[in-house]
Amino acid sequence: EPEGLTETERLQLFGEKGELYEEMGNAFLSASLPELAVEAFDVSVARHGRSPGVHSFNLAQVFHQTGKSDRALEELEKYFDAQHVEKGRAPYQLLKDILTTLNRGDELLPRLEALTEKDKHNKFLHHFLAGELVSRDELGRAEEIYTKMGGQADPEALLGLTSIYRRQGKFPEWLKAAGRAYAVLQLGNSQVRTRLSDEVQQMGDRFVEDLQALAENEEQREGVLKLGRELSSGDDPKLDYDEACVLAKVSVASKSSEDVGRFYRYAIGMQNLPNPELFHDLGVYYIDVKDYGNAERAFRDAADHPALEPLKSFFMKRVSIACELGGEIDDAIAAIREVRQLEPDDSSYALDEARIFYRARRWDDAVSVFEAIIRDFAADEEVVRDCRFSLSAVLVQKGDYDRGEQILLDILEQHPDNAQANNDLGYLWADRDKNLEQAREMVTKALAAEPDNAAYMDSMGWILYRLGEYAESVQHLEKASQQPRGDDSTIYDHLGDARAKLGQAEEATQAWQKALELEEDKPAPDPKMIEALKRKLPTEEPVPPSPQ
Repeated sequence: EPEGLTETERLQLFGEKGELYEEMGNAFLSASLPELAVEAFDVSVARHGRSPGVHSFNLAQVFHQTGKSDRALEELEKYFDAQHVEKGRAPYQLLKDILTTLNRGDELLPRLEALTEKDKHNKFLHHFLAGELVSRDELGRAEEIYTKMGGQADPEALLGLTSIYRRQGKFPEWLKAAGRAYAVLQLGNSQVRTRLSDEVQQMGDRFVEDLQALAENEEQREGVLKLGRELSSGDDPKLDYDEACVLAKVSVASKSSEDVGRFYRYAIGMQNLPNPELFHDLGVYYIDVKDYGNAERAFRDAADHPALEPLKSFFMKRVSIACELGGEIDDAIAAIREVRQLEPDDSSYALDEARIFYRARRWDDAVSVFEAIIRDFAADEEVVRDCRFSLSAVLVQKGDYDRGEQILLDILEQHPDNAQANNDLGYLWADRDKNLEQAREMVTKALAAEPDNAAYMDSMGWILYRLGEYAESVQHLEKASQQPRGDDSTIYDHLGDARAKLGQAEEATQAWQKALELEEDKPAPDPKMIEALKRKLPTEEPVPPSPQ
């Protein structure tokens, strides 16, 4: 009910009417509806006072999209004549696109240079010209423009300068410009960065891409890292905070762990109130390279830092994750229990503890914690249901199939269409080789609800295997293995079994080998599964049975 709004409220909701119609025109243009786009653009200028110059730019976009590039160029020149800046660099990119379409690309640089002579203070124009000069290796001229039009305060100029200095091998100049760009683009503060304009965020993305390009060039990478090591050494180090952060990013991109630790720790040590993102990024790097001990230390240092006390729970949870990944299960449990003491009313941390026990195959401990969560958080229906699913799985692993099955039957009695319950019970029945047709119906229902769920595909494949429908089984299991969460030892084990039934010995062996690798890579692998997989694989000597 627009009439029920004040003019101020309408402006807050919809913006100025001319801008709104222009946005509508751009939306129509993106949807390849040029006639509607022109109509909206016309209204924006005729009825709501949008600038004729801006209107010319909008029409140029329409004409270019509809193959009328000559007319597009005419309209675009009207925009340039009005010396507008509100469309940023887009008009100059459009000029380049139009000239390319007309096979007149050699006109671009002279046209840009002529425009800069007339419009000496339009930084978007001058920066675009500088970028074109960089692409033509005219680095000296480009550097002069960037320095004159923005220097050390303008993010676009800084991006241009870092690209130039990187190509020239001027590493001290590169480091200074890169440090300034890191600060101006707020790359060390993700919360602030998300509030920046889309244009500035895109500049940040371009800067990160340039860092990646540097990291992939051995000469450039070693040049800046060597410089950083020198500047960060001695009793009077010269490296500043933002420069250290940039070098840390370069080190991460190049997987240089020694330098990663050096520059992150250097930056952390420069602040009384250190940026928590530095600890987090350092820990995440070590996890990525599977250095779980150093990951734990990074997260624990953050958790123990007095200035970061409000984030203690956040970092102690990550201590727990690093410990678990490193196979230190008792330390992982101790860390998550510390979090639970800090956050006693948060069920998610209790679930974390239970799941650590589950993944570690400490079934009795897992049962105890899951049952306690069901009791202590009885009012939270979703948490209780999740715990009942997990408790059922633990009981099955313990060999208490009847209790595990009954929990799922109880859930289905209350929620007959629950996809997970239908899948889990269907899989359990397939594993026990019973009620197979009913199991097929249940998993079919689960897949109808979540058709891309790898676990549900695996269940169907296993049911079909039990039914002797091996070709169909392979189809489901292959599809399951290709899903985002399809790198699962059980899926590949089942796939190997199904292929073996089809006489595909080589493919079966490949699947079992993959299953073995995935299982052995777990923090707490299942010894029974590993033994079973090794027995399926061809070996020169038989694998002796494990002691009972």
